[in-house]
Amino acid sequence: MPWPHRLALLAVICAGTCLYGLLLRRLGDAMPFVDSFTTVSSVIAMVISVKMFAEQWWIWVAVDIFSIYMWWCNFTSGSDNMATLLMWVVYLGNAVIMLVKWEKEAAKHNEI
Repeated sequence: MPWPHRLALLAVICAGTCLYGLLLRRLGDAMPFVDSFTTVSSVIAMVISVKMFAEQWWIWVAVDIFSIYMWWCNFTSGSDNMATLLMWVVYLGNAVIMLVKWEKEAAKHNEI
């Protein structure tokens, strides 16, 4: 993905996160901007995954890290959601593995 597109993608994620975060805060969400970031970024990652851009994996890693943080805060405040927290840890592991694999394949392809 060219750098101008990456910057536009980042701008869309930031704007979407702010707007949706304000809505979630108004609705009483406990962590509105973390929640909005994970939602907006997940939708964008799905869209660019259809277009087969490697940047999707960087977004998934960020989504998973923020989701782990969100569920960890929820878990430490007394909720019984260890399975959900572990699910996001597994998702993070998958995203990192796929990111490394994708980057290796891209480097190999560029050498040819």
